[in-house]
Amino acid sequence: MGKVEIYNKYPELEWVSLKSMDGKRGVKSFVLRTNPLSERLTNGVLKFYERYALPYSSKKVEDKEKVDLSSLFLNKCLPIVIEIGFGNGESFVKMAERDKGINYFGLEVYLNGFAECLTSIGEMELPNAIVSRQDATDFLSSCVDDGTISGFNIFFPDPWPKKKHHKRRIISAEFVDLLSSKLKKGGFIHFASDVEEYAVVALDVLSNNKKLMNKYNGFAPDNCGRINSPFCEKGISEGRIIRDIMFLLK
Repeated sequence: MGKVEIYNKYPELEWVSLKSMDGKRGVKSFVLRTNPLSERLTNGVLKFYERYALPYSSKKVEDKEKVDLSSLFLNKCLPIVIEIGFGNGESFVKMAERDKGINYFGLEVYLNGFAECLTSIGEMELPNAIVSRQDATDFLSSCVDDGTISGFNIFFPDPWPKKKHHKRRIISAEFVDLLSSKLKKGGFIHFASDVEEYAVVALDVLSNNKKLMNKYNGFAPDNCGRINSPFCEKGISEGRIIRDIMFLLK
């Protein structure tokens, strides 16, 4: 009953589960799963949603209003870093807890991951963390002003390994151009993957954007401040190599 209870109280949370809000779907970088919510996560969403989450607007993309993200946080003067696809939020929460001088805004389409992260933020009472359940491309295109974001984190996105599915990958020339338009001068795009082929492609796509410059010569020599999640640690223990990429807006 968890999802039913949540959707009844916050119907906008269900939008991403629908095929379309305006009759158009297009190619998405995700395919939604329908796992049940635990009692803890259901209660967490019901308790913390109005404090630590930004609701989705059901208006069409072209009709949506801009969102002043800084107004969502207790300290409105801090730089804003957006994480796209935070999974269950383990590293997102740890980074927000560590970096008190940064406001972290997270986007995640999967309800279970969104609920897990929101519940953790609420239980820890993190004043510098806000999350939202919605598609990053739609949100950034319609709701975020250009030149206002200090950084983007994209950690371990779905690699869509089959060639016929590569068009679903979130890293594309068009998406990188969108991200760069939202960055402040000197702002960063931090990408990480444990799939070498995807990391090489992402490095090439980012390198071809004339607005950006690689902070390093090729892949970053370290994790650039990223905190390893249990998913990362498991991959490392299994011998997978994590590659980080850091580009800055010129």
